[in-house]
Amino acid sequence: MRDNALLQLGFLGAFRRSELVAICVDHINWQAEGIEILIPKSKTDQKNTGQYCAIPNGNEKLCAVRALKQWIDQAKINDRFIFFIFIKVMSSVM
Repeated sequence: MRDNALLQLGFLGAFRRSELVAICVDHINWQAEGIEILIPKSKTDQKNTGQYCAIPNGNEKLCAVRALKQWIDQAKINDRFIFFIFIKVMSSVM
C-alpha cells in the first residue's frame, strides 16, 4: 500500500525522491477534486518559498489521492512524514 501511494504520487506530481520523503500530513490540503500538496523545499526553489502541486482524483483503478488516503489511514499517520519508511539504499561495488 505504501509503495503504491509513493509511486502514484511521485509520478503524478513529478516529485523528486527528496520532495516525496519531505511531505508531512500538514502539507496536504484535501479538496473535493483532489489534493494540493505543499513542497516546502525543492531543488528548483532556490529561495525556499515553497510550491504547491495539485493532484487530481483519478479513476477507480488508478487514483493517487485514494492510494495516499488508504496509506495514511492504514499506517495511522497523523502528525509526521507520510513516507517515513522510505529507506535510502546504497550499493557498493566490489
